[in-house]
Amino acid sequence: MAKITKKVKMKKKEVKDDEIQDKIVDSLGIMKQYAKQIIIGSLIILIIIVMVNSYIKNNRKKELNANAQLSTAISLLNRGRIADAVGTIKDLEDQYWGTGASDKSVYYKALAEFEQRDFDKALKDARDALKTNKKNPYVTSYAYHLIGTIYEQKGDYKSAVKNYLPENYDKKLAKFTIPYAMYDAARCYEKEKRLKNAIDLLKQIEMEYKDFSIAKDAMAHRKFLEGLVTQL
Repeated sequence: MAKITKKVKMKKKEVKDDEIQDKIVDSLGIMKQYAKQIIIGSLIILIIIVMVNSYIKNNRKKELNANAQLSTAISLLNRGRIADAVGTIKDLEDQYWGTGASDKSVYYKALAEFEQRDFDKALKDARDALKTNKKNPYVTSYAYHLIGTIYEQKGDYKSAVKNYLPENYDKKLAKFTIPYAMYDAARCYEKEKRLKNAIDLLKQIEMEYKDFSIAKDAMAHRKFLEGLVTQL
């Protein structure tokens, strides 16, 4: 009987060992399955990274090319080759649509059209430049001033003043636009025979921008207008 009992105990141990081995095999199978998923996931992430880097690189190259073409257009504008500048800008918009340079080019196209005295087209494109460059205070300021200039040329002085007034301009750009636009607004007030408004605006330039050369012009013109007022 003792021998039989010993034999049964050995069989139980073997069963236990088999269960452990099965669990190890199952664990290894699960690990292999997860390992495959991890490898596939890592490959997908790697592919995404490569694609994003390629996209960024291509966009950077596209932006550089667009900026180079915009510089060419501006150079043509400065040299008086207006038709060539417009053609270059149109090519830029076709080839590099969606770039920052393409957005800015809308303003320069409006400027070229203004030089060609096509005021209606220039006005439309200047307004479009405001929409496409909301985050660019330089372009928006220049576009507002251009719109004011177009209205002034068309004889609509009231609309010109609205676009010349300082609330349309970023304060950081004071030395580039604000006092000069205010001076233009004063001129439009004068053309409308609103001399008091013109004088008040010229005084504001003198007080707020006294370190600017335009302040001397504002003072001289203010005194001239005040002389006119006393004669009325």
